[in-house]
Amino acid sequence: MNKAGIRVAQVLVPGRDEGKHLMTTNIAFKPGTNEGFITVAGTEGGWIFTFHGLAKGLKLYSHQ
Repeated sequence: MNKAGIRVAQVLVPGRDEGKHLMTTNIAFKPGTNEGFITVAGTEGGWIFTFHGLAKGLKLYSHQ
């Protein structure tokens, strides 16, 4: 979402149209990169999917 709260991108996980992987449990970025990770759960268990974000992830305060 941009600063005005308007969605500018969306990550769609495989199997979504078939009703699989519908529960997103977590989303994170690898600090300093645009590499993102989504953990999902569904009828076939849990999965981790990767994606490329629009910007680099920030370094966590606890890791500075």
